[in-house]
Amino acid sequence: MKYSFKKTPKWLFVLVLCITGISVVSQGFIMIPIDNELIIHFHIHNDSVYFSSSVFSIFYALGFLFFAPLSNRFGKKKMIVSGLIALSICTLVIGFCKIYSLFLFFRALQGFVAATYTPLALAYVFELFPPKNQGKVIGLLSTSFTMSSILGQLLSSWFMSHYQFPILFYAFACILFFSGVILYLILPTSAKHHEPLSIKYWVKMFGLFQKRQLVVSYVITFTQFLSFVAIYSSLHHLLTQTHKMTNHEILLFQCLGLIAMCISPFITSFISKVGAPKMITLGLTITCIGTLLFITGTSIYLLSLTNILFVGGISLVLPAVIFHIGHNSGERKGVAMALYTFTLFLGSSLGPFIGARMNFEYVSVAILIILSIAILSTRYLKQEYF
Repeated sequence: MKYSFKKTPKWLFVLVLCITGISVVSQGFIMIPIDNELIIHFHIHNDSVYFSSSVFSIFYALGFLFFAPLSNRFGKKKMIVSGLIALSICTLVIGFCKIYSLFLFFRALQGFVAATYTPLALAYVFELFPPKNQGKVIGLLSTSFTMSSILGQLLSSWFMSHYQFPILFYAFACILFFSGVILYLILPTSAKHHEPLSIKYWVKMFGLFQKRQLVVSYVITFTQFLSFVAIYSSLHHLLTQTHKMTNHEILLFQCLGLIAMCISPFITSFISKVGAPKMITLGLTITCIGTLLFITGTSIYLLSLTNILFVGGISLVLPAVIFHIGHNSGERKGVAMALYTFTLFLGSSLGPFIGARMNFEYVSVAILIILSIAILSTRYLKQEYF
């Protein structure tokens, strides 16, 4: 008997989508705290270990541009489920790799197929939930994606302290596989267009840049993970060199950001009431205030409080931007969300270059300037929804 998605409670949709999102996005961050284990396992030089994260991020971003247009042809459900099954296989194979070059190849493949999930899951929100609930659900999903940057590191550290290196990938492979099975059972079949595949799908994708509302949204999106990664990369050096904190203490410090991230789903219920543009402006203002406080002092207590404020602002901006893009992209939500995630992680890939080349004070000044430009751009956002 065919399962009817109408029987599925809405909370189960949200729970499965969030857990799956954390499992997928975490793959880009699980290598950060286990550099030493990677060096020992593959007998590689210190300078080579950073490729394990960068190769995933590069192909993850490229995958967004490739897969999202295909969802219009094959349907969101088929793309999400097949992507998760393929991702679970890649993740499982990585655990068996003994050669570092082969490991990097499957990390690249893993990042590429992982891109099938995030934008399509966000696009599904507009099909599964009524407008009054979309802001809250988007906030939960956005929060889970953002929290993955920290949760991925925490989970990785925990696995390494209890098990051997390959077990980390075996565990994630199982989670991803069963997530795919569950989503296959509960997700409704989305609409698809029976048109032959051609370059016009990608032409239409970049055609979205003709809409000023979307262009401004993508500019703001680009600044968010760029700021987050740049600040956290530079902050790591400050905490280790100036405050002499251990890696474990740094992870605990980063957990303070989880407090701010957790408020996002509750606050975003106001998005539909006050409007996404106002919420974006508020979030950017809070992030700027946090960045300004980073400049004024570097005591551990001030940094702890400022960390919460800084991450809290970003946690407000991202779900509001998603909501705004979703309501300004018409029937091309999957493509629009792909450009959103591509832009978000493109900024993330540039963040380390800023964070590693300047001391913390200069990084904070640079980020403050970038965020100020983002605030100025919000004056072009309008509350015009389909």
